[in-house]
Amino acid sequence: MHIGENVDFAFEITKLLKDGPNEVVVKVLDDIWSGLQPSGKQSESDQSAGCFYTRTTGIWQSVWLEAVGSSFVENISVVPDPDNSRVLIEAKINGMDKDMTLKAEAFADGKPVGSDSATGPGQNRLLLNLKEKTLWEPGSPFLYDLKFTLYSGKEKIDELKSYFGLRKISIDGRRILINGKPVFQRLILDQGFYPEGLWTAPSDEALKQDIQMSMACGYNGARLHQKVFEPRFLYWADKLGYLVRGEYPNAGYGNQREGFSAVVNEWTEILLRDRNHPSIIGWCAFNESFEDSGELQQMIWKVTKAVDPTRPALEASGWMHTLPHPEIRDAHTASS
Repeated sequence: MHIGENVDFAFEITKLLKDGPNEVVVKVLDDIWSGLQPSGKQSESDQSAGCFYTRTTGIWQSVWLEAVGSSFVENISVVPDPDNSRVLIEAKINGMDKDMTLKAEAFADGKPVGSDSATGPGQNRLLLNLKEKTLWEPGSPFLYDLKFTLYSGKEKIDELKSYFGLRKISIDGRRILINGKPVFQRLILDQGFYPEGLWTAPSDEALKQDIQMSMACGYNGARLHQKVFEPRFLYWADKLGYLVRGEYPNAGYGNQREGFSAVVNEWTEILLRDRNHPSIIGWCAFNESFEDSGELQQMIWKVTKAVDPTRPALEASGWMHTLPHPEIRDAHTASS
């Protein structure tokens, strides 16, 4: 069983397979009326109401079957260090094959520019010193290709391809810096709803076009509002140099203690899934929270900084703030 509605999860079904045709059945329970399930901008009724929109039920992202070997690269963390022209990598190996070696290689425009290797199962740490330093930033979003190859002795047993951007986020007084330079963030509030599929985009091209249309209107990024956007949207943000803030679909959730563990666990899953995207320049789990939200907000902020200390984290956007010494803060104002 998996609790949560926003990020991917997997089940190992090998032992359940039988000869001949097999059928996989996924059962989904959607109960936003309980008050324990953060739902973002989804309406509790069947139709849109006020500033809340038609809700999505069931599976709204891609589903696939994937065959893996006895050992494989399960997940990776890539932390850029542009000041020292390097990247710090942690890669988790699932499996216990003998004499395992994991090799990581970085490429710039197809040319090898850095590599490192580690041995053994479990968590592997690698350090790639880069021969060529090209930064990722708005207007020039350079991406390095990244390749992992897992060996058992001399036999290749798994391969994984990814990418990374070399960039750094820092704070200087009231300025947020990207690679040491102040960048004015002119962000649009993106709700991520589509007429054709509500939370589900009709195509990969539609995700790309959303970003291109925003940039054509003069925006250099978006606050991804009250929704955890799909990885393909973040991929296009990385490719196009579009700045985004990662958010949780929280609307008024605060004091329901029986739901705290589910929120903390899912937010942790979100951070682990999306932390490698250079386009994400900050985190914000809560939006316009009420006075009784402080306990959960502080808990989530601490979890965020523990999982990803490389980006600024906003305790809450608007309304209730209880963090004694925040690194950033915002306010919501209305004009008539």
